[in-house]
Amino acid sequence: MTRGTIVFIDETGAFATYEYNGDMYMEQGREGPDAPASPGDKALALCQRAETLADFQDEVSKFTEEYYNGDKDIDEGFYSAHPVRDDIANKDKIVFNKDYFEYWFSDYVYVKNGTTHKVEVTLKSGGTDWLEPGEAKPYNFGDIWTKDEDE
Repeated sequence: MTRGTIVFIDETGAFATYEYNGDMYMEQGREGPDAPASPGDKALALCQRAETLADFQDEVSKFTEEYYNGDKDIDEGFYSAHPVRDDIANKDKIVFNKDYFEYWFSDYVYVKNGTTHKVEVTLKSGGTDWLEPGEAKPYNFGDIWTKDEDE
C-alpha cells in the first residue's frame, strides 16, 4: 500500500493533510502521456492548481471525496490541512532528514510552495532542493522523485 501526504506552504506556515493510504504513487510519465492518472498524480495536480490555503483545502476536500469517500470510518474534515510542526516545515523550509519516519512516514509527500519566495527543502539523503514560488513537486521517502524511480 503506497501512502501519501499533501503539503501546502504559504506566508503563514506549512499545512499538511493526514496520510492517505493506498495508491498514492506517481504513474504518469512512466507509462506515457495517455496513462491513467493515479491518486498520486491527482495529488500533484491539486497542488499545482491551489493558489491559496483556501484553494488547497477545497482541492483536498474534492480529492478525498473522489478517491477515499468509500471509507466510512473517515471523519468529516479528517483530511483537511492542519499546521505542521515549525521545526519540520514552515514558510521558509521543509525538512525531510529529521525524524522522517516519525513525522512524515509517507512513501510520497506532495508539496506546493504558495509563497512569493523560494522554499528550502532538506532532503532525507542530506542534500538540498528548492521549491520556486508557485512550484509543486513530489518527494519519495524524503528525496526528489524521478519518473524512473518506481520502475
